[in-house]
Amino acid sequence: MPKQKKQNPKTILLSDIVGDIKSLHSSVLVLSQKINFLVKNEKILGKNLVVLNKKINSIRQDLDSVQQLVSSASTPKIQEMEKRLSAIESELESLKFELNDLKENAASASELKEIKHIVEAINPLEFVTLDQLKEILKKKK
Repeated sequence: MPKQKKQNPKTILLSDIVGDIKSLHSSVLVLSQKINFLVKNEKILGKNLVVLNKKINSIRQDLDSVQQLVSSASTPKIQEMEKRLSAIESELESLKFELNDLKENAASASELKEIKHIVEAINPLEFVTLDQLKEILKKKK
């Protein structure tokens, strides 16, 4: 460790005291700025708490009004709505059944293409028409 010189308090220079005072002053300024930031942040947080409190109260009032509406809704209306819902559900089930039936029984696109190819290969329009058949039968008579 380096040896420190012991100074007599009488020999301390005035410039050393001024330097110490300046460093203390800058430290006090830094602390003052930090306190100012804390005060500003505290004000902002206070405002945010007020706004959030208002929103919470508004949500509570909305929830209370919804609960009052639900409790004041008449039982027959709820029963009617439940009947409608069950009717819609049963109709949906029947539609699902019909859709599955169509899927099983309907021809697919590839099957239709195959049938089209067969019909075009046979070309039934080249066969005898009804008028031609009548003429042939007349000739035979």
